[in-house]
Amino acid sequence: MTKEEKQLMIDDLSQTLDNNNVIYIADISELDAAATSALRRQCFAKNIKLSVVKNTLLKKAMENVKGKDFTELYEVLPGPTAIMLSDTGNVPAKLIKDFRKKNDKPILKGAFVEESIYIGDDQLKSLVDIKSKDELLGEIIIRYHPRAVHSDNEVTNTDGNFRMFAVVIAHHAIEARVHAELADVLVKQCFKFISHISGNESAERRVIGNDLRELVD
Repeated sequence: MTKEEKQLMIDDLSQTLDNNNVIYIADISELDAAATSALRRQCFAKNIKLSVVKNTLLKKAMENVKGKDFTELYEVLPGPTAIMLSDTGNVPAKLIKDFRKKNDKPILKGAFVEESIYIGDDQLKSLVDIKSKDELLGEIIIRYHPRAVHSDNEVTNTDGNFRMFAVVIAHHAIEARVHAELADVLVKQCFKFISHISGNESAERRVIGNDLRELVD
């Protein structure tokens, strides 16, 4: 491979890493042809992009990406490496867990999920338990939408408006996690509103504020 070819591969990898916020690093070596083919089919079905990469090229690509810090993942690169890319944080983890019911691999080496770093195969359960954006948004809508069923069966106009506001901001905040520069603006807007009504802040409003804070932290 020429120097120019290597640079093209590094540039392509850098762009891939820059464009994705769910990146798993795994070891799929020693799987036989049938198992490897089955793994690729399952990845395709789950909209996971799977590819084997050279560690030296991957490390250089990581170093080239601005706005993301992959430093902690450098330690897991030695040895056979494949990357798994997804739009949903827990989908690759669930696939790995399910695939290992009949196979010894993939082994999770590390992962970068929405700016959080996970190191080692023992983090697989934590990754499986991560809720997707749709799951988080669904919980917020069910809990705070003005038409949601509550024990008191009553929703005042003020609380109803606040719940609707929470739903809208939660939705945009979750979506904005793939665009860090927008997330900060949305969070500030959300808590500016919360502080505006804090003079008469109910326990329910505090719960909503805490939930939103967890979504965007």
